[in-house]
Amino acid sequence: MLEYRLQRGHFLFDEDLGKLEVAKAIVFNFQKALQSELVINEIDSNAATPLHAVKLLALYLSNPHDKESTISSLKEWLADLAIGNNAILRLIAGTIFMHEEDFNEALKHTNAGGTMELNALNVQILIKMHRSDYAERQLRAMQQLDENHTLTQLANAWLNLAVVILFY
Repeated sequence: MLEYRLQRGHFLFDEDLGKLEVAKAIVFNFQKALQSELVINEIDSNAATPLHAVKLLALYLSNPHDKESTISSLKEWLADLAIGNNAILRLIAGTIFMHEEDFNEALKHTNAGGTMELNALNVQILIKMHRSDYAERQLRAMQQLDENHTLTQLANAWLNLAVVILFY
């Protein structure tokens, strides 16, 4: 029932609005991976910033001919002081810029951290830049926050694979 309500944009309690917006963004992020068009059609203009960010990622991935327009919109949102510091927007920005191989721009938006997801994305970006030394520093910071977190363990595996690949 909760998943149905989240997918349909209904809120259970006003006091949990922030948590539910994050949950909706996660649900739509998974749906985006399966069906970009569903996400694009389901998220309307009244949705919260995290959901618009997920829609922007779906547009970016589903329409390779219109990437410039999507990136332009993303840069406008990031420049907006009211929404530019949203963690999910920064995560989506980092993901898009990483896909564009604009690693400096990706790190500009994710390096401030704030969430384990942003920290894990930093590790990914640094590995793609062949900077395993910096990726290891980021991993150590994640381990200090929560050594047993799933993303910390995943980032550790990514780094170990990257180091092994470098030596072979």
